[in-house]
Amino acid sequence: ACNTPNDVNRLINGELISVKRDNPNDRNNFGKEVYLKIFDAKEIAAGQSRYQIVRQPRFKTAHQLGGDRRGDVMLLINGMPVIHIELKRSKVDVSQATFQIKRYMHEGVFASGLFKMVQIFVAMTPEETVYFANPGKEENFKTEFQFHWADFNNEVVSDWRRVTSDLLSIPMAHQLVGFYTIADEKDNTLKVLRSYQYFA
Repeated sequence: ACNTPNDVNRLINGELISVKRDNPNDRNNFGKEVYLKIFDAKEIAAGQSRYQIVRQPRFKTAHQLGGDRRGDVMLLINGMPVIHIELKRSKVDVSQATFQIKRYMHEGVFASGLFKMVQIFVAMTPEETVYFANPGKEENFKTEFQFHWADFNNEVVSDWRRVTSDLLSIPMAHQLVGFYTIADEKDNTLKVLRSYQYFA
């Protein structure tokens, strides 16, 4: 069972999952274990990797009075929502986008179902972007683990176009999930590397 972002990260980066076929109509595989390839960190923009962008995904909340929510952008790899991007307009502080993500978490949006697979959150305005690993719980949101993307010279990249091309496009988004997220066993926290660690 995947109860934490760490568990999901191990599942995603384990490449294969086994499933026992229980459909009696599947005469060839009924009762057998079959292996499904869900993600391969090395199949970047090649092989069986498929990429999709979802605009305004709808979320069900755990709260009865909350109603449905609508996010801004979700990046999918092989059908799995792995990066959620929350957008705010120009001149709005980027903290408003992180607060929106925190509110979704409070409402249970990322606690179950398919959206539980989100590994990375991105809060973005046209002038500023921060990214961070899925903290798992609302109380684990910490600004010290929200990072600005920087270039090779450790200069912060602020413009949304460069952030999109440098961080959120393929191959980098695939590498971010496959190679630069770490399921830390010591504190059971999913971590994402900072840009200077990527360029090191």
